[in-house]
Amino acid sequence: MKEYEFKSEIQDYVEKSYEEFIEYKNIIRKIFAVFHDICEKNQITYYYAFGSLLGAIRDKGMIPWDADIDVMVPINQVNDLISALNKELPSEYYIESNFTTTNYYLCEMRVCSKKYDSQYIHLDIFYLIGAPSNVKELRSFDRKVKRMFLLRAWRYQDLEKGKNTKDNIIYYVKKIVQKILKIEPDFIFNYRCNKMLWKYNFIKSQNYIVWASGAEIFPQNIFEPKRIIDCDGNSMYIPNDSDKFLEIRYGDYNSYLPINDRFDEFYNAYKRFKNSKI
Repeated sequence: MKEYEFKSEIQDYVEKSYEEFIEYKNIIRKIFAVFHDICEKNQITYYYAFGSLLGAIRDKGMIPWDADIDVMVPINQVNDLISALNKELPSEYYIESNFTTTNYYLCEMRVCSKKYDSQYIHLDIFYLIGAPSNVKELRSFDRKVKRMFLLRAWRYQDLEKGKNTKDNIIYYVKKIVQKILKIEPDFIFNYRCNKMLWKYNFIKSQNYIVWASGAEIFPQNIFEPKRIIDCDGNSMYIPNDSDKFLEIRYGDYNSYLPINDRFDEFYNAYKRFKNSKI
């Protein structure tokens, strides 16, 4: 084989892989469209979030090398959302959450397709929770949220042995930590998690925290009145001051990763999606 033949082969492979990647993105877009319609019908507030919001504002669509859609829902509407989704989701979809799924390792909800592995094909729904106004108390609560999120992930995550000695050592260390964490009964641990979600009155809070590993602090006044935009073939709600949200989350959000990082992100996601069909 000549070099130019191999180069042509690579170009064809990447092009076909990216076309398939777009097909997977369209599956997630469809899940989001169903979610949006249910929220509209039931008057449930949500906001586009994180990389999804970044793509909508900066790239006018999903980030080209990313296939996730993230939204935030106020904690005081989560129970209504679960009820609406359980009643109105088409039969091909289902939800996973720390409120509905035993030993669920995440502190967020997911809408998933029954045709694909939920690890890779899903809509992520993060909880927007109330937070204190006092600066010292706010910082302390922020640290507690991050810690509880990580404890939940460590407690319930599935662990697999590695392919080499180093990975196996890490595996056994995590196993030991997991056993120590599980000394506390599940019902007590989940009670502590849920108590933190509702610790502060959401309606009265001047600050919000997204229940996630980053747990950034956002001022309440950047969210309402929410705005609706049309983007990427869907309508979506975004925070009123989306620029401020993105600045808090990403800093200079208009910059791009180097091309090698963007390619790696796309290709790693593509390989996961490739193996996700059930």
